[in-house]
Amino acid sequence: MQVYLKATLIAAALGLSTTSLAYPSPLSPRQSSTLPNITVIDYEAGFCDSGGVAVSYGTFGSGYCLPVLVDSYKFPQLPNNNCSFTLYDGTHDCNTTLPHVTQVGITQIPAGNGTKCVVGGVETGGEGVDGPTRSGRYSCDV
Repeated sequence: MQVYLKATLIAAALGLSTTSLAYPSPLSPRQSSTLPNITVIDYEAGFCDSGGVAVSYGTFGSGYCLPVLVDSYKFPQLPNNNCSFTLYDGTHDCNTTLPHVTQVGITQIPAGNGTKCVVGGVETGGEGVDGPTRSGRYSCDV
């Protein structure tokens, strides 16, 4: 109850709705049209595998770069493809040519039929002075 209330208050403070939040548009083109789009669930007030609350969801495909705006994301596994999510700090669009950008980590999302929790590490919408300060690229083996 306490975690749900905290997430609800955070969502209200951010002007978010747990049912109708507009998902950010992906920042780069699809990697392959043969791979299906996935629906990713966004979590705040904790992580998707330990008490976080789902606040929104979005659909995109392999190769996309996303501005990271939440604590964590729940990615579905693809039955026949290994995937990964590479997290960058210092950029909202996965631009790794900027001098201050660092790769924070890579989360492997193995082929399967379950889900994988991916830490975004961002609280309160991830907004810095110039917008989101983290981004991540979702990619899969073709």
